[in-house]
Amino acid sequence: MTQNLIDWKNFEWNRVNSETLGIQLSELYQKISRKEMEKEIEIFDSNGEFLDRLVCLLIETMEELEENELKRNNFLIGFSLIIFLMENYSQFTFNHLENGDWLGDWLLPCIKKRNDVEVILYSTTLLNISLNYYSTCSLSSPSSTLSSFHRESLGNEFVDYLFQITIEIEYDDDQKQLFLSILQLIVTIWDIFPKGEDNPVTWNILHHESKVEFGQNFIALLNRRLNLITTRRTLDLFVEIFNDDRIADNFFYWNDIKILIDVLVRDFDNYDEGEENDTLRCMSLQVIQLILERSEYRKQEVKHRPQDIMKFLIGIQRGELNLLVKQKAQQVLEACISILDETLNNSTKEERKCSNPSFDLQNSELIGSTKNFLDWKSFPWKSTESEELQAVLNNVCKDMNSGEIGSEILDSSMQFIDHLVGVVLECLNSREGQIHDNLIAAMSLLISITNRFPQVFEHLKDSEWMEDWLLSSIQQKEDDELHFYCLILLNSYLSKQFPLQYYSSISSSVVSKMLDLMVEIEYDDYYRQIFFETMKALIGIWDVFPKSSENPITWSIHYHPSKVEFGQNFISLLNRGLDPLTTKRTLNLFCEIFNDDSTADNFFYWNDIKVLIDILMRDFDNFDKELENDTLRCLCLEVMSLVVIKSQFRKQEVPHRGEDMINFLFSVIQSEILSSQVKKKAQEVIDLWQNY
Repeated sequence: MTQNLIDWKNFEWNRVNSETLGIQLSELYQKISRKEMEKEIEIFDSNGEFLDRLVCLLIETMEELEENELKRNNFLIGFSLIIFLMENYSQFTFNHLENGDWLGDWLLPCIKKRNDVEVILYSTTLLNISLNYYSTCSLSSPSSTLSSFHRESLGNEFVDYLFQITIEIEYDDDQKQLFLSILQLIVTIWDIFPKGEDNPVTWNILHHESKVEFGQNFIALLNRRLNLITTRRTLDLFVEIFNDDRIADNFFYWNDIKILIDVLVRDFDNYDEGEENDTLRCMSLQVIQLILERSEYRKQEVKHRPQDIMKFLIGIQRGELNLLVKQKAQQVLEACISILDETLNNSTKEERKCSNPSFDLQNSELIGSTKNFLDWKSFPWKSTESEELQAVLNNVCKDMNSGEIGSEILDSSMQFIDHLVGVVLECLNSREGQIHDNLIAAMSLLISITNRFPQVFEHLKDSEWMEDWLLSSIQQKEDDELHFYCLILLNSYLSKQFPLQYYSSISSSVVSKMLDLMVEIEYDDYYRQIFFETMKALIGIWDVFPKSSENPITWSIHYHPSKVEFGQNFISLLNRGLDPLTTKRTLNLFCEIFNDDSTADNFFYWNDIKVLIDILMRDFDNFDKELENDTLRCLCLEVMSLVVIKSQFRKQEVPHRGEDMINFLFSVIQSEILSSQVKKKAQEVIDLWQNY
């Protein structure tokens, strides 16, 4: 039995206004959140006495919080502890709280403290976590019924109150988190209740006096993409709304419909790979079909982005997505093509369906049937010294980012792109004054276009753009702004993971020059963005090239004269957590380094190894609790195992945080949330450790 680090039973529980109690609770929270305690041993017992003490504290302090700062502080710390326990030890915490009327006694009254934003945020956060746990239990155990979770407490009146808050609060930086937490709670309640008019969310959508305000709020929630389960629930709710004849064409304002279309199209490619994300893509396509067929979209004389929607659906079928997603896109296009392009007669539509199920873009008269919105051919392309050119390019970039302009500027021969690259090449010859401003405007627009339409890169490849100007611009440091924009464009290119021949112009000498720049620049606020974009590009280059000694990054790790500086830079990149793809690439690179006997115990300084261990443990719980992040968690554990058995860690008389690492691994194995795959990997690391 581990000796208790904190004797919580002797806290000043009876002095709720005590500063000492606040200090005691804060110290306890810090220790359990940093995994410095064996939580089950030290704060859990079979009677749940610790939880009971926290609940009593909340009940005793929940009134008059505004008038007593110490009482408020103790209340919020106690609440934070319960939230942490519910997140990490859901079964014990939930089941024990269920033994009392915790909803009625203190949680719902806290949510109803209309004028206290902080208390409502804590309360809705806890209720969201609890309902998600209940939802998981109900899937695995059909005997778990909603009535056991105080069904009447979460009924029409309570949901009415939640909707009213979303209408009254300002969607600004101060209240945005509360706004989204309440909306997340609303869609969670909708999801766990039986579907139908008895569902309290559905009832309010149909009957609330301010229901016309709800549509834009749900779209704001979808746009935020908090997590996969909230996205799925929101899309499911949209399906119900558009399938209900009473509200299908009047629940959303027309402007909201346009925004919803833009969000669905824009976010379609932002999901990671995986079966669960294919489900979300199919649901997004289903919502698009319902919008086109059942909302007021079909009644509009001037429809919103019909040509872009058709190109979007056709592009899915030509891409590399799951077959089910492609089939769904084809189904939507076949069902809605008459709505999107009313100039097509029935025979033409039938002929397209039968003769060309892939809907080839380049030969499609359909795509050219909608009039272009932008007369880009009249732009002053040759006037690279004019302010007018900068103005039109900036306007197009703004409209591209907002979704007002789409693929109508891309014809089969990519003339617009050729003009844009021509501006870049011309301006590179004399980068001063207005010419430099026009160069940056052209680069910004090129980045925006390639982010939305990756096929543009295939056209650029044919023009040898990387050899002609991109890589040379990255290798020089006279123009920081141009350098930065070129790095962003290169990273976008590397993220698409084209065939290897697309990257053939990236040589070891190019990589060596980029690494030289990394060593030379100052890591300060001014250069930080350039630093991380460069590191992201380097890790992307490593990933797209074959793993061998001829890989330009691997070669530099072994032979670059400043290679000893690289380790801390790669660790800084991992610490930054830019995006899942970069994190995955960085962890895979670490695996290669530690698996190579020539670099395993000398590439990183010992202090760097210690920092890496801290990051791996700290960030392990920061990945969203979704299936695709299991890969990242397993990679973290793989790197940890290699650190233990391959690096200089094993030679240290006092290993860095050895006990903490063991406790961390056991906490992974004992987790109620993590997958069996992750737990199995953690056990493998412990077994390896014991063998060494």
